[in-house]
Amino acid sequence: MIVLLEKDKLMSRTISENHKHKIAMAAEEADIRGLSSLAEHLTNQLVKTATRGNHEGYTYSHSDFESDVKNAFWDIVVRAEDYHGHVIDALDAEKLVETYAEEFIKDLRKTAGLKPVGKHEPKVPGEVEEK
Repeated sequence: MIVLLEKDKLMSRTISENHKHKIAMAAEEADIRGLSSLAEHLTNQLVKTATRGNHEGYTYSHSDFESDVKNAFWDIVVRAEDYHGHVIDALDAEKLVETYAEEFIKDLRKTAGLKPVGKHEPKVPGEVEEK
């Protein structure tokens, strides 16, 4: 059975206004420092990512995050296939995606000192909202 993801679900990922502002400032700093490639990549993220209010409710689970990372790697696989004019064996591609997604998440957390549980993880039964 093939399950197609709804485009609305993929497009519903947002960042807070504060986060958007921080990315904009990083892009501006990169531009001032002559790091045009970095500035361009950051600016592209601002253009393609929707924004939500700073205090607006938002849920984004670990499985959502992991799925987004894997989808990004699948995008790379498809781009590579198209670029080379060759379809990669799907099982081989899946192994690559799984391996690189896992390594990317691990390295990102290590590099940035991130905890395994995200800020927007859904509350578990009985968990109290922090004020």
